[in-house]
Amino acid sequence: MEPVPGWVRVTGLVVAVATGLVVVPLVLVTATSLASTVAQVQRTTTLEVGPGPRLHVDARFGSVAIEAGRDGRITVQDRRSAGAVTRAAAAAALGQMAVDVSRQGDLVLVRQTGLLFTVPAIDRNSIITITVPARTDVDVSNDGDVRIQGIDGTVRFSGSGSVDVRDTTLRGASTLDSPFGEVQLANVTVAGATTVTKTLGDVTFDGQLAPGGSGLDIDDSAGNVSIVLPQPTDARATVTAQAGNFHADGTWLFTPDQVAAPRRWTANLAPSPTGTVTVRAVVGRVDFASRQSGP
Repeated sequence: MEPVPGWVRVTGLVVAVATGLVVVPLVLVTATSLASTVAQVQRTTTLEVGPGPRLHVDARFGSVAIEAGRDGRITVQDRRSAGAVTRAAAAAALGQMAVDVSRQGDLVLVRQTGLLFTVPAIDRNSIITITVPARTDVDVSNDGDVRIQGIDGTVRFSGSGSVDVRDTTLRGASTLDSPFGEVQLANVTVAGATTVTKTLGDVTFDGQLAPGGSGLDIDDSAGNVSIVLPQPTDARATVTAQAGNFHADGTWLFTPDQVAAPRRWTANLAPSPTGTVTVRAVVGRVDFASRQSGP
């Protein structure tokens, strides 16, 4: 019998060690999961509000959904669950994600301010669903994902998660500041000055600008930007790209104003426009598309 080459023995040893490193954590995770205890809570709070309600949300865990509901009231549904090895640890992890609801006149405050992960837990989940009158100003700070739908008011968002805004009219100085994660705006009307700021991630806007001087400003350092607006739109558009590409469909007559980096293109999206659309991209592609307005 020929001797086994040394490299074969070494390879077999590496495979065996690697297999052991993979199998052991899997066994530990499985055993721990089987021995875990899950604590959960679901609580609903309803507050009556006047004709000019405001909502302030400061959350640290999970996701937040804000939806249009009945006039005159704001309802907060708090759903949480946590798993841990012991019942006491699960209850402590659940309490760490506690949601506090309070009010100051027509301002409703929803806070989740527990310290991050000071209690050991296997699994955590938090979903805060808030229904508000359609005409509500919203201010949200959250490290998880946020969905806003059906609102007609000023919206301010800051956080590291993704934000999805749909069927909404953004009034006044609305701001979406999301360094990481995606920003999606669908069927959104800008009626004021809306600013979107991104460090990493894509921005998608499919909506319209209210005539009379509305403005949309998008600043994305590393990500793709996609804009769809009706033809015509009461705005002058300026697109600046440092190292990415720019593409506009034929209905928008963009002309290059500057060919050296940062490159810049401009176009009037309607005769004698009064509003503005400004896009600044460092790395990534910018797409500018149109859809026909009216029937």
